[in-house]
Amino acid sequence: MSSVSTCSTMLLLSFGVLLLSASAAVTVSDVDSRRAGGDMNGGDSKPPPSREDKSQGMQDSQQYMASRDMCPPSSTMCPSFDAVLADKKGQCVKTMALCFNETMMSVNLTALNMRCTLKNDQYCIAQGSCSRGLPCAPAAVACNASSYRCADWSCAASQQDCPTSSLGANEVLCSDGITKKSNLQGCAKAGITWEGCPPQSTACSSNPNYCKSSTESCEVLTGCSDGLLSCGLKRDSDGKVIMNTTSKRPQFVCSQTCDRPPTPEPRTAMLMPGTGNQEIRLNSSDGKMAFALHASSQNAFRRTDNKSDAVNFTISPVPSSALQEGPFAQYFKAGKIVSDVITIEPSVDLTIEGGLMLDIPLLGTAESCQGMLKHLELVVVSDLLNFSSSPERVGNCSKGAIGNCSCLSSIFHFSTYAVADAEVPANSDTPAPPPPTNSPAPPSDSPVAPAPVAPPATPSGTSTLSGLSGLKLLAVSLLLSFVALI
Repeated sequence: MSSVSTCSTMLLLSFGVLLLSASAAVTVSDVDSRRAGGDMNGGDSKPPPSREDKSQGMQDSQQYMASRDMCPPSSTMCPSFDAVLADKKGQCVKTMALCFNETMMSVNLTALNMRCTLKNDQYCIAQGSCSRGLPCAPAAVACNASSYRCADWSCAASQQDCPTSSLGANEVLCSDGITKKSNLQGCAKAGITWEGCPPQSTACSSNPNYCKSSTESCEVLTGCSDGLLSCGLKRDSDGKVIMNTTSKRPQFVCSQTCDRPPTPEPRTAMLMPGTGNQEIRLNSSDGKMAFALHASSQNAFRRTDNKSDAVNFTISPVPSSALQEGPFAQYFKAGKIVSDVITIEPSVDLTIEGGLMLDIPLLGTAESCQGMLKHLELVVVSDLLNFSSSPERVGNCSKGAIGNCSCLSSIFHFSTYAVADAEVPANSDTPAPPPPTNSPAPPSDSPVAPAPVAPPATPSGTSTLSGLSGLKLLAVSLLLSFVALI
């Protein structure tokens, strides 16, 4: 080969290598951009919050809610930062809107919001801190049974008893008493949350998790008329849900009484990496066991920094707004969700290596439990503020150890979990998916771990041939062509 030909070949080979390097850099940038919530076309890039930030955000929320719980029923508590009226700081009020006036809001809130918006975050009025990538603490509590939620988030005996609203025709006041959006979903997207029913609705007596309005009746939502309680999904002898062929919704068991599973109180507790047979238990307000996180083996999880220090886990049920508006809303409205929805945040980044399990109580009898579990699955939402996402299947349920019936299932990352009926369609236009293919383990005196479920697949952008971009393929083609010439 001549020296000119050799030089030309080497030059072109170098060009091919440069193309490969450039394409690899693009792939890495693309992955980083997707992880940060941006795009490759100049879109806004939002750095993901750290585990420490998210854990601290949940703890800030819990501290506010613990203080607020000292207020009378249907009342919330004013925060204590500068924008709050001096005589309202730390005081119980009917609605958060009473904590502020327009002058103080315009002067003080701009500065408070600035430190959060610089991080692409949202300032949480109730807890007085940035949201850190999670929904804010609920700024409104649930109204008493049969009370009507007014436009300003106060509670009244009826709509006629509500104060006059100055809101525009296409405007709603968010539960923080300050923010205004075009609809309630806009409030929830901004991380502004609430407990109980939203404005212009009343809790259903048959199931207070559902809210009747001028467009939706309790009988349609809960399957039961006034005077009866909605006590879970109606099932056949095999545990399969019975559907209403007209409404395309599941049928419900209606009864004078029912033993609903307890709702866990939020809690922060520690687990040690490298230690087996440990767990965190959450109880309900009346002391009943309501949730458990098990680390059954020594290799259940490890810190990514390889330290042996204890890890704080902050665990909490989601607010009502996360079910009414957001990634879980379609499942909730369809009647698919059959448990509380629980968020888990560790204080540091972890790697789960197997043997980490959730145990979530369910509504059901001991006799019907095993048949019912065959049709249930654990689902997860990774980001409660990503309203374009929907729950994803994690794995099957095995019989747990809480109450008459509970779902025990392995997890592989920390996020927000719920138990769903696999055969209830997410909406009336969607056919029901097939039931889980694997049968759960048989019942025993102690909980049996479900069969491990493979962790989610590695995101696109990893270095595999099938994932090569067009730029990479061009570079490879050039290299192969000139190697052939040599």
